[in-house]
Amino acid sequence: MPKVNYNKLKEERTVTSSLNIRLVNSMVIFALVIIASFTAIQVHNQMSKATDQNLFRSKLSSIIVHQSIDQTVNQALSSGKGRQGLIEGFHETLKALVSSEAANEIFIVDKEGKIVAQRTAHGKPVTPSIQDMERIQNIIDLNAHDQWSYPFIDREKNAIDTLMPITLDNHVEYVLKATYDLGNLQDALRAVYVPVIITVLIVIFISLSNTVALST
Repeated sequence: MPKVNYNKLKEERTVTSSLNIRLVNSMVIFALVIIASFTAIQVHNQMSKATDQNLFRSKLSSIIVHQSIDQTVNQALSSGKGRQGLIEGFHETLKALVSSEAANEIFIVDKEGKIVAQRTAHGKPVTPSIQDMERIQNIIDLNAHDQWSYPFIDREKNAIDTLMPITLDNHVEYVLKATYDLGNLQDALRAVYVPVIITVLIVIFISLSNTVALST
C-alpha cells in the first residue's frame, strides 16, 4: 500500500485555499468597482433630475414674484402712501414669498445701492456679492426694463439668480434679486446611498463567509 504524503496534501490544500481566497477577493473588488460606478451614475441622474425640477420651479416662482411685486407697487401707489408705504409693502410681500417657498433668498435694492427690503429662508441677513451689485447698478444706470427678469446661473452656489427691475413712472427705481437652489448634492446622495450601503454590506458579508469557508 503506497504511503500517503500528508504534508504534501496539506500544502496542496493550502495552495488551493489561498487561490480560492484570492479569487473571491478579486471578485469582491470587481463588484465594489461596479457598485461605485453605478453609484456615480445614479448620483448624476438624481442631480440632473433635481436640477431640471428646480429650473422649472424657478421659472414658475419668478412669475409669482413678479406678479406679487407688481401688485404691491400698484397698491402702494393707489393708496397714496408714498415711498415709505411702498417699502413697507415690499417687506410684507418678501416675507410671504419666502414663507411660501417661492424663493430661497430675496432682496430689493434702491438706486443708491441700499437694501430696502430682504428675506431669506435661513433667517440670516443678505450679503450681496460685488457681482450682484454691479449687475443691479447696470440695470439701474441703463434703465433696463425691456425684460421683466434677467436670470443668471451661479455655478459656484449651484443656484439661479433672477434680477427684476421695479419701475415707477417708467424709470427703474428698485431692483429685486431672487435666488433659487438647483440640484442639491446631499439630496441626491440621500436618495442613493441607502440601497448602495445595503448592497456593499451584502457583498462584504458574502466575501467574509466565503473566505472563512475556504480557509477551513
